[in-house]
Amino acid sequence: MQRRNRPGQRPSSTSLAWLWWLAGLILVSGVILTLLAPTLVTSYIRAYVQKDDFRQKAEDLIAARMDGSAHIAPITWNDDTASVTELSFSNSGWSVEAGGLRAALDFGAIRQGKWSIQNAGADDLALRHTAATSSPPAANATKFDNSNDGIPSFLRRYIPTQTRISGFEVHRFVFEQAGWKIADSQLRLGDWHTGEVSVSAKLNGGKLHTPVLAPEQKEPLQFDLTRATLRVSDSQLQISDAALRWKQASEATLRGSVKYDTGAWQIFTHVKAVPMDEFLDAWWKQRLSGKIEGDLEMAGARNAPPAWKADLSLKDGALTGLPILDKLVTYTNTHRFKRLVLDICSASIRPQGDALRIEKIIVQSNGLLRIEGALTIRGR
Repeated sequence: MQRRNRPGQRPSSTSLAWLWWLAGLILVSGVILTLLAPTLVTSYIRAYVQKDDFRQKAEDLIAARMDGSAHIAPITWNDDTASVTELSFSNSGWSVEAGGLRAALDFGAIRQGKWSIQNAGADDLALRHTAATSSPPAANATKFDNSNDGIPSFLRRYIPTQTRISGFEVHRFVFEQAGWKIADSQLRLGDWHTGEVSVSAKLNGGKLHTPVLAPEQKEPLQFDLTRATLRVSDSQLQISDAALRWKQASEATLRGSVKYDTGAWQIFTHVKAVPMDEFLDAWWKQRLSGKIEGDLEMAGARNAPPAWKADLSLKDGALTGLPILDKLVTYTNTHRFKRLVLDICSASIRPQGDALRIEKIIVQSNGLLRIEGALTIRGR
């Protein structure tokens, strides 16, 4: 005869053990899954980035972020290092072309909740301002969607949202904006973290082409770029310090800025040992010599002529062969006037309409003469 439990009798100890075992199993499974989630995400990402679908999604992401179009050549992976032969993107105002890109992705950092990109660089990088278009490119018609990347939804919250790039090096860098051009320079970008709106940069070597056409120069001024320290943001390029060289061992230090949207720029320059004869016509080259030193300020904007002013002095200056000096030799019987050594020769110069205004003029030759004043020059 089967024995029945009496009313109020407690469940057997075997049933309670099964319940505790099941709860423990669920708890342990949850803990293990939580601990393994970053590793699972890393595995998914490592497999996904090596697919061509990742390259296409990267193109869509760049196009959406830049409000333009993008192209990325097939990505080649060697362990944790990726390389791309070429990358380009453009929008209504800018175009970027890069070649020989490479970067290493630290997959271990994904477990710490961040993307870590190291040893990044490119053989060539060109950044150019282009004419604005009236309508946005067709690439923006669809919104970027990252839902089909093969990562299960329950693991998505473990995908890093922070990014750290440990510098970026470019062997040949070109930048063009509003008549200014930096060519064939080596570029080194500093570290960048998510949330930062600017990054430090250093340039070494190359050429600096300007839109400034100086007197008696057939082409706009062009300098050898020795070095430069900059800060690049999403709105402007800030030049903290730059060292330049020009003809006959002349030197210049420079600081300033260029705004991307308007093309407005301003430059503050200190020049040293600049040969005066580079800015003189044939007649004056035979009569005035010396080296220019002083400060030059320039400003301008896209499709607008630059404005400038200068406070300059002439070092080791001399005047010779002027008709008035020959008359002074005859009148005073002082042969020192034949070649007048200028101990002081300085002035402030700025354009005034179609004329050139020269103020604070001081010309002095010790023991012979001192001239002070101002004048306006029109025409040649």
